[in-house]
Amino acid sequence: MGDSTEARTTGISSAVQDAQEAKQSLIVALVHADPKETRATGKRPGRPRVAVDATRVAFLRAQGRSWREITEELGIGKGTAQRAFYACPKTPSDVGGA
Repeated sequence: MGDSTEARTTGISSAVQDAQEAKQSLIVALVHADPKETRATGKRPGRPRVAVDATRVAFLRAQGRSWREITEELGIGKGTAQRAFYACPKTPSDVGGA
């Protein structure tokens, strides 16, 4: 009876090990995937971008609001708010106006 239990335990541990190896090889394949191939399938690598109203961020900042207040009001991260703010034109002439 001890031999059959040992064989079963060995079979289970072998199956678990095989599953772990398959998972690891999938992770490696995803990490090393060719970015051109990924884009060709219509997917963009990296984190998805968040749509931000840069003029709203600039307006709140001009009112003297802190980054924390802005991010809480708009529901975005600090880095996202700062990226939008610094990408926004600083003067009307930069926009193409007078």
